[in-house]
Amino acid sequence: MKIALQLLCQLLVWSAFGQTSLSGYLIEEDTGKPVEFATAYINGTTIGAVSDEKGFFELKKVSYPLDLVVSHLSYESAVVHLEAAPQEELKVKLKSRTVTLSSIKVEDNALRH
Repeated sequence: MKIALQLLCQLLVWSAFGQTSLSGYLIEEDTGKPVEFATAYINGTTIGAVSDEKGFFELKKVSYPLDLVVSHLSYESAVVHLEAAPQEELKVKLKSRTVTLSSIKVEDNALRH
């Protein structure tokens, strides 16, 4: 029983060392401006965050390798595959999304005249 308990404790310690945080900045590809309120999450998990006004995000308790998915309504989604923790600050560049709308007709449908 004592050996099983020691083994369990060792496994918990080893799994804790395999988890770390991931942070970085989301920026526009063309201008280099920060992208605020974009969603960054680890694919296949519930670990995610929203970037702040400086484009900064931080995800805690991540394990590598992983696929970081970044999405925003005004930008094309990006997926970054990471085998290990980045050695330098992570910067993800997002491309602007162009949306073409069809023509719109505005009519006055008021029933009162």
